[in-house]
Amino acid sequence: MSTDKNQNPEQIARDKIDLMLKEAGWIVQSKNEVDLGAGRGVALREYQAETKFADYVLFVDKKPVGIIEAKKIVSMLLKKPALRKKIGRAAHERVRQHFLLPRLLRDYLSVASDLVRKDKLFSK
Repeated sequence: MSTDKNQNPEQIARDKIDLMLKEAGWIVQSKNEVDLGAGRGVALREYQAETKFADYVLFVDKKPVGIIEAKKIVSMLLKKPALRKKIGRAAHERVRQHFLLPRLLRDYLSVASDLVRKDKLFSK
C-alpha cells in the first residue's frame, strides 16, 4: 500500500481495497495487466464492459461472480475495522471450504469411491 501524500482520496481507497482483497486471497490486477488464469480468484480493477464501469469485478475460474463499487463501501469499511475483519474471515473461510485443494480432493475421492461401489454392484 502506497503512503504517498500526493495521492487523492480515490487512490488511497483503492490501495486499501487492494490490500483487503489480497489479504482475503484474491489476485488483484489492473485493466492493463489482465490474466484471468493467474489464479482461482482474480479481482480486476477499473473494469469496463461495453458502457458499464465497475471499480472491481471479481472472477472465480475466469467467470465474473461479483462487483465491488468501492466509492460506496470504502468509507463505511474504513470506519468499521471489526466489520472488515469479519468480512475477511468469512471470505477466507468460504474460499477454504469451497475452492482449495483439500476440498477438491475430498470431492474427487467421494466421486471415485461412488464409482468403485457402483462398479462392484454392477459387476456381480
